[in-house]
Amino acid sequence: MANVVMLLGAVSMLASCSFFYPTKVYRYRLTIEGVHGGSAVYEVLAEKNRFRLLADETAGGSLLRGEALAIETDSGPVFATLKSVDQGDRLLSVVTHALAPDIPKGGHDNFWEAVSRLGSRADTTKAELPRDGWPIIIRFRDLEDSSTAEEVSPEAIGLRRIWVETTNEPVTTGIERRLSWIENGGLPLDRSGPTFTLTPSTAQTLSQRDFSTMFGL
Repeated sequence: MANVVMLLGAVSMLASCSFFYPTKVYRYRLTIEGVHGGSAVYEVLAEKNRFRLLADETAGGSLLRGEALAIETDSGPVFATLKSVDQGDRLLSVVTHALAPDIPKGGHDNFWEAVSRLGSRADTTKAELPRDGWPIIIRFRDLEDSSTAEEVSPEAIGLRRIWVETTNEPVTTGIERRLSWIENGGLPLDRSGPTFTLTPSTAQTLSQRDFSTMFGL
């Protein structure tokens, strides 16, 4: 009986959380076309804060769930990260706006509306990503050493266009089999310690979370 009461209590608490902080999700497939290409599936989540008590309290949160897309080239693999070339905008925002362009960009309420619509549609929505919204492309001189990251020009690997389309397929996983150093999303690629420089290396500007949100925080 005690176990039943505890279960009911847990269900009640979850229901309460979902009422105060409801979530909406949709999944999309990102496909890279060019001399070399590939595709992977991602999930976008939006959370809404229904009852903001303070003026500076956030309207809600968002999350991109997935991993970097490995692209096989003649000189080895490169990775389309979870970070947009336009570092003032996150990849999940770029993709969501491309798929729902009629909803104004910016602001959590607009983002929530777009995610809600894309997650509820039965038909497939497809769009081409703008060039300034493409993910950053990275290669490693040594796949076993994250500090050897180098940014690669999309043109250098013959990338021509990137498509995104909504899907119900499972989120792509397995990058840890290629990048064995992924263990915690918060760790920087270069763990040599803090440095003070006006020209940080590529590894100093990226973290493991730019390659997978499936590990750690």
